[in-house]
Amino acid sequence: MSSLIKIINNEYRKLLPKALVLIYHRVGDLENDPQNLSISAEKFEAQMKYLKENYKVISLKELTKDLKKKKIKHNSVVITFDDGYADNLYNAKPILEKYNIPATVFITGEMINSNKEYWWDELEKIFVSDKTSIFKPLSVEINNKIYHWNINNKLDAISVYNQLHPLIKYTSNEERKNILNFLLNWADTQIEGRASHRAMTDNEIIDLSLGGLIEIGAHTVSHCVLTQETEERQLFEIIESKKILEKILNKNIESFSYPFGTSEDANDKTANLVKNCGFENGIANEQDFVTNIDNPYLIPRRLIRNWDLNEFKTNLDKYFLKDRLNIIENYVISPILGSYINHKLNKKINKKYKINKQIKELNSVLQINTQDCRGGAAKVAFDIHNKLNNTGINSCMLVDKKESKCENIDLINRNNSYLQLLLNQHQNYSSKLDSLHLSTFEIMKHDYFKKADIIHLHNLHGNYFNLAALPEISAQKHTIWTLHDMQAITGHCAHSFECDKWSIECKGCIKLNIYPAIKKDQTKYLWNKKKRIYQNLDNITIVCPSNWLKNKVEKSILKNSDIRLIYNGIDENLFFNYPKKEAREKLNLPLNKKILLFSADYGLINPWKGGKYIYKAYNQLKEDPNILFINIGSSATLQVNENWINVPYIDNQKELALYYSAADLLLYPTLADNCPLTVLESLSCGTPVVSFKTGGVPELIEHFKNGYICKYKDNNDFIKAIKTLIYDDNLLHQLSINARKTVIDKFTLDEMINNYKNLYNEVIIANQ
Repeated sequence: MSSLIKIINNEYRKLLPKALVLIYHRVGDLENDPQNLSISAEKFEAQMKYLKENYKVISLKELTKDLKKKKIKHNSVVITFDDGYADNLYNAKPILEKYNIPATVFITGEMINSNKEYWWDELEKIFVSDKTSIFKPLSVEINNKIYHWNINNKLDAISVYNQLHPLIKYTSNEERKNILNFLLNWADTQIEGRASHRAMTDNEIIDLSLGGLIEIGAHTVSHCVLTQETEERQLFEIIESKKILEKILNKNIESFSYPFGTSEDANDKTANLVKNCGFENGIANEQDFVTNIDNPYLIPRRLIRNWDLNEFKTNLDKYFLKDRLNIIENYVISPILGSYINHKLNKKINKKYKINKQIKELNSVLQINTQDCRGGAAKVAFDIHNKLNNTGINSCMLVDKKESKCENIDLINRNNSYLQLLLNQHQNYSSKLDSLHLSTFEIMKHDYFKKADIIHLHNLHGNYFNLAALPEISAQKHTIWTLHDMQAITGHCAHSFECDKWSIECKGCIKLNIYPAIKKDQTKYLWNKKKRIYQNLDNITIVCPSNWLKNKVEKSILKNSDIRLIYNGIDENLFFNYPKKEAREKLNLPLNKKILLFSADYGLINPWKGGKYIYKAYNQLKEDPNILFINIGSSATLQVNENWINVPYIDNQKELALYYSAADLLLYPTLADNCPLTVLESLSCGTPVVSFKTGGVPELIEHFKNGYICKYKDNNDFIKAIKTLIYDDNLLHQLSINARKTVIDKFTLDEMINNYKNLYNEVIIANQ
């Protein structure tokens, strides 16, 4: 691993891109700025001051030389302005001089000494300006197509502006002028431009260049989209714009900026024309970083808006990070870490390690989970851990987050190197869940691992575990993996709901926000990575706590594994059916009301637990003074009103059992679940459960025997179930008796522990 880190660090230093070219247009305050071209002088100064103090601000000429030498300076930044507005001289130059910051201003030739406005400003004057009052039908021909609009008010006018702007942009220079003249005549608007929107005169351009801090560059003659023009016209626009400025300044013009400058507006052919016309560079407007491998005649830039300093900092950090991580992904992580993982997934790994076949009986178990005691998976792991220790079998846990004070539970050591921090940032940005945790490969060096006969895995998602370590783990130790949700077999989600792509290949995910959420659709990558890992697993048994999940796993990328069913179990002596009156008195709850209980981590805001159905039920029943809703897991204030109480998350299991016992019904409209402990805990306390037909829930709740199974997401059936049970005391009493019996017969903690111990011993014996 140390050699891998060294390689990545070295490659990272060599390949890290270092330059950012920022593009501005105007400095000043405008009444209307629909294209977001202007930045206030105050914000511009704050940005320049920050750049001066934190980055190497260099000239475009210096960047061009560095780029041609392929030696871009680390963290270098270049300032550019497009178009040549007069406020560049009067508002921008004094600030640039104050901080001694060089800049390049690109000027459009025909606008010099002109009383006209740029076409987008004319368009704004007609349709967006506060003085706009032209409300009448408009028909205009653009690129041989007639467009019609009915303009009845200001909102209509703004809408027409938004539609016209992109249409006019991609017309030839001649057609664009004809369209603007037509629109100005249609609106009966003066052709002369506003003083606030004028371009510089030739004398102002000279003044701007005085002092040598500001370079003047060419920006075509007419600000046309070069790719929309003939080659002859392109050459005219490029060459003539150079000549106009050289005549004014009596010096060579070396830099050129493509109007608009996106990949549609400037291409390799256009760049070659600029190069052949004698320019040293060509500046585009692709929102990207500058690296040593970029074309000096298609230099990308980042557009800066009217941001305050905090937003400017945030975006600047994001720009540097985003493109840095792209380079790292393409040139470092993919080939190098990929090669490392290829080694880890090689079948030969199973020949390198040999499981100790001399073990005759179970002595020690190591459990690995995200947390030690909070959450369903954690509770199962924690219960197994404690029960094993109480029965003479040494159990230890490795977790990412520890809340208990148990001595034999340790944290997985996080790799806090600069490299790992970088990989974490990349992992988050690229949405490659848990793919780059190097510390996972160090688990095998921990004493708990070395001494364990069995490795019992639980939730491995949660931003702490790299699945690529599984082949090495399972090659060294007998491994059991209990799946508490579907995340092990999907591209990213812990529950797929109605989607079944996971059974073939995850891709094109439309629900990226399902936990664990990702920003980009990397489901195909993640699914195939898991598939490849699972193909190299030996000595591993998959446990599913429900037939529902077992049936899915048997159709998944884990289908070739040894798959078992072991239901979750709870301590029936802890979750005891206390007499209702006693429980309510201890909790200071009313004795004369029907209590409807809801319990989930984070309460009603938990997106999977169906909080909205609780609210709907409450709205249906809130007029009944004899009904009280209790919401456990909420972070809200305790008493909401006389028939609704919020209760924070309860750590004390005995107190939780009192709440279950005090309730008449547990309302559990879960939208996705495997073998929920909440349901088992409630049943064990003699409290029937109303829930949806989802996941493994119907394996715990028998309809009209210990609860009520509603149609999935059927609010009417859910409310009907509550009313049916809550107002029938005889039925409720019988369901309560059956509820407790269900757990005693099938879902006790001892039953679960015995099943796991039998499995542990079976696995050990099978490998002797």
